[in-house]
Amino acid sequence: MIHIDNISSGDREIGSDRRGFLKGMLGAGAFVLSIRLMPEQLLVRSADADGMTKAPLRPNVYLAIDADGTAYIIAHRSEMGSGSRTALPRIVADELDAEWARVKLVQATGDEKYGDQDTDGSHSVRSFFDVLRESGATARLMLVRAAAAEWGVPAAECTTSPHTVVHKPSGKKLGYGELAAAAAKLEVPKKEDVKLKPRNEWRYIGKGTTSYDLKDMCTGKAAYGQDTHMEGMLYASVAHPPVFGSSVKSVDDQAALGLTGVKQTATIDAFKPPIGFQALGGVAVLADNTWAAIEGRKKLKIEWEKSPHSVWNSEAYKKELQEGGILHAVAGACRDGAAGRAGGMPRR
Repeated sequence: MIHIDNISSGDREIGSDRRGFLKGMLGAGAFVLSIRLMPEQLLVRSADADGMTKAPLRPNVYLAIDADGTAYIIAHRSEMGSGSRTALPRIVADELDAEWARVKLVQATGDEKYGDQDTDGSHSVRSFFDVLRESGATARLMLVRAAAAEWGVPAAECTTSPHTVVHKPSGKKLGYGELAAAAAKLEVPKKEDVKLKPRNEWRYIGKGTTSYDLKDMCTGKAAYGQDTHMEGMLYASVAHPPVFGSSVKSVDDQAALGLTGVKQTATIDAFKPPIGFQALGGVAVLADNTWAAIEGRKKLKIEWEKSPHSVWNSEAYKKELQEGGILHAVAGACRDGAAGRAGGMPRR
């Protein structure tokens, strides 16, 4: 279940076809906990992406509504098992008052117009909650105003039910698809004019649901990162330093280069502090298939420079932290946080 109010797996060397592997796992009665998903829209331009660009009502970069009532919503974060690809669009859908069955997700391309697309740190919902709510609420207001103009009534007399604008005094109703073209001719409302739903009217936010792509994931139809293919592309397998901070002193790659499919090797420089998001360093083997890259990596003969971290061990490090009072401070903070939550303090 995906809850809007959040799995990753370690590296695995899988020598078989992904779909065959998935079928084999399910056939054996195994439970696959987590697989990183890259939506098909990132691999080829999808019909849904094309539909979104042609839809008449496009009030912002995250949302479009077509004349047939289809609501296209952008998923601008990657699906990595936590449900971000489902949770974020449901925030938009809630404020739009959309019928979820009539929503189609379109995976964002790597464009800065969508804002931060870095999927990590468990902050996708926290960082974009207000932005996405405003996105849906803006479109809802435009649809309400379009309906009010059509009926010649004040917009304040109109409300919405899923995918429909309603004028209760007269009983009139119009679907979002019927209003899309007229709403597109209106000015996008100012932020101060956009009214968000009160919490007690939330339809999807805070409610559990299955992942948008669940059926495709379970039947082997979903497209993943390892399904990506470009003409002439190579696959890499990296031999990382055995000790943090170590670098390559020398490498003998002759045996690796002698394997069929291996094209070349490349030395990756060690990071310079502070590490941030730098690579750890090592030697990469590039080949025209994953098996050759992995086997080539195993045949590398690498001599590593010594790292100051090579003398570290867990017990000594733990003692250093204890003597500095750091572990006690962390434990105290955890106790205080648990007590605060028990006393009604909000979880952040």
